[in-house]
Amino acid sequence: MQPVFVDRSRRDVWPRSSDEVERQAMSALRIEPHLRNEAVICRVHQGTLMLRGQVTCYYHKQLAQCTVAGIAGVQQVVNRLVVSDQASSS
Repeated sequence: MQPVFVDRSRRDVWPRSSDEVERQAMSALRIEPHLRNEAVICRVHQGTLMLRGQVTCYYHKQLAQCTVAGIAGVQQVVNRLVVSDQASSS
């Protein structure tokens, strides 16, 4: 899967710690009503945010990606979420 590159030409996005970006991304995902019950984990390394876990539909996979792409400090998103109808039943 190709990473999604985010235009971050503003100067106010750096420096931010990976932990801070991860916390903000997880908070944004929890606030999004469609994603509250999905099993999504974020990891950030040098501006690349990786999404991992399972979601119940392709729309939720795309929504998670769009939700975190706008966070300051994220230069690209790698979406490794798996779509599975079993995702929210655990």
